[in-house]
Amino acid sequence: MATVDADCSHPVQVAGLCAVCGRELDSAVLLGVSIAISHASAGIKVSASEAKRLDAESTAQLLRQRRLALIIDLDQTIIHATVDPTVGEWLKDPQNPNYAALSNVGRFKLGMDGKTVLGFETHDQVGDRAASEAPDEAVAGCWYYVKPRPGLADFLRGLARKYELHVYTMGTRSYADCVCRLVDPDGTLFGSRILSRDENGSLLQKSLSRLFPVDTSMVVIIDDRADVWSRSPNLIKVNPYDFFVGIGDINATFLPAAPPPPLPSPTLLTDGETDITAEASPDMSSTIPEEAGAPTPPADAPESPALAAASSTPLMMGLEGADAITMETSEAGAAAAAAEEKAEKDQRAVLTEQIDSRPLAKMQEALEEKLSHCHPSSSDSAGPCAKVSEAPHQDNAPGADADEAAPSSLVEPGPLQRLHAVLKDDDAELARVQEILDAIHERWYAQWDGMHGASMPLTESPDDLNALAARPKPAVMNIIGDIKRLVLAGCNIVFSGVIPLGEKPQERVRVHSTDIWRVAEEFGARCSLGVNATVTHLIAAKAGTEKVRQATRIATIHVLHPSWFHTSVAHWAREEEEWYILPKDASSDSPSAALFLGFGDDSSDCESDADQQRDPAGEQADALPAEVSLSGIDWGEAADEVDAYLDDS
Repeated sequence: MATVDADCSHPVQVAGLCAVCGRELDSAVLLGVSIAISHASAGIKVSASEAKRLDAESTAQLLRQRRLALIIDLDQTIIHATVDPTVGEWLKDPQNPNYAALSNVGRFKLGMDGKTVLGFETHDQVGDRAASEAPDEAVAGCWYYVKPRPGLADFLRGLARKYELHVYTMGTRSYADCVCRLVDPDGTLFGSRILSRDENGSLLQKSLSRLFPVDTSMVVIIDDRADVWSRSPNLIKVNPYDFFVGIGDINATFLPAAPPPPLPSPTLLTDGETDITAEASPDMSSTIPEEAGAPTPPADAPESPALAAASSTPLMMGLEGADAITMETSEAGAAAAAAEEKAEKDQRAVLTEQIDSRPLAKMQEALEEKLSHCHPSSSDSAGPCAKVSEAPHQDNAPGADADEAAPSSLVEPGPLQRLHAVLKDDDAELARVQEILDAIHERWYAQWDGMHGASMPLTESPDDLNALAARPKPAVMNIIGDIKRLVLAGCNIVFSGVIPLGEKPQERVRVHSTDIWRVAEEFGARCSLGVNATVTHLIAAKAGTEKVRQATRIATIHVLHPSWFHTSVAHWAREEEEWYILPKDASSDSPSAALFLGFGDDSSDCESDADQQRDPAGEQADALPAEVSLSGIDWGEAADEVDAYLDDS
């Protein structure tokens, strides 16, 4: 039994007990030992001084290895998962047109709540093809099918030389362990550095301070959602991986819906071409998401809020204050338990619906039906349906084990069979992300060497390691910001019809505070309200407006569909303007006009009603009443609209 030490500073506590002396800690002391830093448990907490000591050790270790830290999301970032039993059926049928694309899909069984099934050895069945084909009558739950993003194995192995890899997922602990066992079977990449929603402490947000409460200057994040990170400047937003088309993120049922991605430019398809896959599934869309971030902080940014709060907490409180804290903690625990219960219920409902409705089977049927009209005689002749691409077979697919290789008796599908595949294994996002991560690592250590040289302490004594960790360091946030600003550097952008002002004066927004304006500046562009000779790009949702006519009279201005902006931002690379020239007949009534964050016909940005009414004859004729009267005009609203236009101009 541990001996209680009256002089113990209680640097670590577990379940209310000091892990050093064994003393039961009261509420006042617990507040000073409140920083959770363990991946595997939220119940292990440390004091501010202990957090600083541990951070110094990990920082020194990274510096000696010349690595940075990388936090990796799972779902739709490096893998895509579904519980649709259609996948299991396709895996058994080498003749199925989707079979080749599924060659390296992994499988495991969990409960409908995403947790381990009692009496079922989950880890013994991960990736086992025979197990996934076994009858299910004896075991409750469902099979999860996991597709690694193309190139994942090489991506992770390459990054492990430059980054210490951490997993941070909104999936359950059982789910996270199973997925990591698939992508990292020997545990050499992630080790025990896996944080799930069970230990996160929040069902809605992820936080850097949960893993790095002291210093985040060496930490990079890759995730397909920026909103759960509160648009952290450490984030590299990844385009969502949507292999199982239309399925989405099965572990995001309790999160707010992600903003819908914009549709592709109407100029990207030539006359006569049809995107059959998109027509077959109304839910399918381009994987161009909104890019979001936050203003880059200075290199000497303050300590994280978690550490600051812990450092400023008084160590002694009155009995009344301690009782209040105990009550507040109890209420918070009850609320968290209720939220977790609701999340499990919601997830169970979504998974049940997915299993029962079999969306992939329906999508395949719709595609077959569409293609049957294009190829009524099973001809391979080219036609308007030739837009559909193959799903190539990968003999050495990334992340696939020897046991996962396709059988030697695989019958290679013919051209028409591949044409009918609804699943496409053609994603190339990880190569783009790796280029960015390599550039960040190279710049960070180039700056470090410029500040301190490449020499390291000869010993690993605590004093030497602390001195090393205490040296001024570059900040990845600043490097990420610098790289982003290169994308649209030199561009002076005016938006037309893509920023909503709201229907009432009190709902009108200041254009400078909108996401699209902020993101444009974040990626290096200068934004203006009106068209003039200094403008380089007009991003317009439709043709025929006054701004479009003004811009077309200035030869140096590119008049572009908003997809140019979204694609450039999503890819962190400026797209060729000629691919996105706004068609002269582009209309906001077309589907492609619902472009940014769901903004569509309600968008008017800085163009007044008068500006819209100067469109060519007939363009708004149907919208104008037969008798125009000034009596119904809200002059206050009109004044607000004019003020919004003239603001800062």
